[in-house]
Amino acid sequence: MDSAELSRLLGVWTDADERLPDALARTISELVDHGFVPAGSTLPPQRELARVLGVARGTVASALAMLEAGGYVVSTRGSGTRVRSGRDRKSTRLNSSHW
Repeated sequence: MDSAELSRLLGVWTDADERLPDALARTISELVDHGFVPAGSTLPPQRELARVLGVARGTVASALAMLEAGGYVVSTRGSGTRVRSGRDRKSTRLNSSHW
């Protein structure tokens, strides 16, 4: 999945009551849960996604770390970040207690 496609799927993902990394992680997790970003998909590189979304790379890195802690993705240095299947996810759901 390229950054333009993910950006299109994300739509308006920011929320004034939520930190940017939290909002991004929540929105990506919802896309995964609803099948818009299928298991096995490789997410765009952090720098590219940050550029397309107009946020700092640290925002994207924090969101991806939350998603990894919640079992939504697995990151491998040099290979990128892949979406895990539902059966491979931890039993916990992504929520604010993860960060």
